[in-house]
Amino acid sequence: MAGGQRRRPTRPHRQPARRILVVTEGTRTEPQYVEGLNRYLRSKGATAIVKPVSVGKDPLKVVQKCVEKRDEAAQNDKGYDESVCLVDVDEHQTLPAAVQLAEREGIRLLISNLKFEAWLRWHA
Repeated sequence: MAGGQRRRPTRPHRQPARRILVVTEGTRTEPQYVEGLNRYLRSKGATAIVKPVSVGKDPLKVVQKCVEKRDEAAQNDKGYDESVCLVDVDEHQTLPAAVQLAEREGIRLLISNLKFEAWLRWHA
């Protein structure tokens, strides 16, 4: 090279971590399982932020809380790349409204037909 300058080796560029908001119906087991998934995802370059919802077993309230948390984060320049809600199907009368709201807001709504813990064990 001219002038005796050496070329610096180029470093590989890291992809920025993806921020994923996961709002769950349960406040104990689901967040624990999602945190386990979070640890795995971190090793792959993603970051999941778990926001447990303590409003009881109402899918519509879970989706509403997800919209609220997503919008708050966006206002504070800490927006999420994805927003996901996790609920059990059970006998919820508000499930159809939750599905409609999630669709309208661009939120992924994951509905397990069994308890989430059983689904996760079968698919782990």
